Parts: sequence; C-alpha cells; structure tokens
Amino acid sequence: MSTTPHRQESYADRCIRLAMERGEFDNLPGTGEPLKVLEEEYDELWWVRRLVKREDLNALPQGLAFKKEVVAELYRIGNLDQEAEVARALEVLNGKIFTYNATGEHAPCVDLMPEDVERFMKTWRGKRSRAQSFSVKPK
Repeated sequence: MSTTPHRQESYADRCIRLAMERGEFDNLPGTGEPLKVLEEEYDELWWVRRLVKREDLNALPQGLAFKKEVVAELYRIGNLDQEAEVARALEVLNGKIFTYNATGEHAPCVDLMPEDVERFMKTWRGKRSRAQSFSVKPK
C-alpha cells in the first residue's frame, strides 16, 4: 500500500481518461503539427472572428449591410452591356430601396435614396462611349 494520499478523480478527468483509453483522441486533425495560434500575433477577439467566419455571420448592422449591398449592385449595374438591362436593374434596385425605406425599422439610419435613373443612364452612356472610342477596331 502506498503512503501517498489518494486523490479522487473528478468526473471530467474520468471522462477524458476513458476517452483516451478508447483512442478517441488518436488521429485528430493537426496531430503532430505545431499549433497555428502560437505562430500568429495574439488577438483578444480571435474567438469572435472565428465565430463570425465559421457561422458566416454578417457583422454589419442591417442598415450598413443594405447600403453595402446597394453599392455592390450599382457597381454591377454599371458594368452591364445593354441599356435595357441597366434600366430594368435600376428599377428593381429602386424598388428594393423604396421597400427598405418604407419599413423604417433600421438602426443605424442609412440615408438611401432611390437612384436617379436618367442621371445614372447619362453617366453609363458616357462611360460606354469613352470605352468604345479607346477600343481597337478590327480591320
């Protein structure tokens, strides 16, 4: 009999020991490799960034996320080739903006106004004519 006092094993320690005996920790991804977190600079919010990435969360408030979506859509519309496509896409976007503004439950408040279709089309046509004047014409 040993003279050292016997320490009672906690439930968590027992579960871990039994899992190790069954080999449940063998062949885990990254086994034998250095921990990646030790190679990176310490970041207090590492767990938040990992959660946002893993859960594909939108970290922006609803109003700013919508404004970002509108800017991306305007960029996409500006690169369309057909004038009818541009006009239709602007109508759809303006409808989304109108609906968004009509609900009025957004924080922070975002000052989004429907796009002026005539002004946008004039700019779009000017961009297209400049691009065409610089293109190489086939012989």
